[in-house]
Amino acid sequence: MIRTSLALTITAALASCQSDGVIVRNNIFIAQTAAQQALHNSSAQNIALVSSTELVPGHIYKVADNDFKEICSADVDQQNKLKVLAPFKTVDTQDAIADQPRDVDVEILGQSLATYNSIKVKGYRTYDVRNGNQVVDASYILANVKRGKESCFDAVLPRNKPYLVVDRVAVGKEVETWYSRGFGASVGWGPVSARIKPVDKQTGTKTDRVFGATGTLVR
Repeated sequence: MIRTSLALTITAALASCQSDGVIVRNNIFIAQTAAQQALHNSSAQNIALVSSTELVPGHIYKVADNDFKEICSADVDQQNKLKVLAPFKTVDTQDAIADQPRDVDVEILGQSLATYNSIKVKGYRTYDVRNGNQVVDASYILANVKRGKESCFDAVLPRNKPYLVVDRVAVGKEVETWYSRGFGASVGWGPVSARIKPVDKQTGTKTDRVFGATGTLVR
């Protein structure tokens, strides 16, 4: 009975770490994501491989289940301190990076629970957002959107939570998606034991896709 309860508890915990629409929650079996590596930021958001035109630094997006929808676009286009902002390419490399799994395996009743999705990136670009030569962040963007009755800050943003104010993105030139199946098992014969590891399976490949972003996520 204790083993069954433990299995249910861990399974529930894993379920809470799965994809949350276009922003993918961190999985407990991933030690460092490709997004964190590319953007050199442990708080980088994992993005579910959207088009590079769908998520641009310096803009604000409502986070829906299946896509990002830009909001307050008129402010970005018209406010003096926002309309001058432009994405700036900071890295362009053919280096390969990948989500790095933890060196740990959770096993209940001989079944491995280390089941997770991951990505491998072959070449990527990163962009920040700048006012001339000055790098700006999400707090600058929010501080300069219009305020007042029916404004972006006081009317539009509160109605469109969760929203993401983007200040940096990582775009993969080629991104492979992988799935690690969790039906490994341990077997033993007296002092001898063996471990059957889960099998990695490639599930797809996409090109020119945003896989990471930084900024402010308001829920």
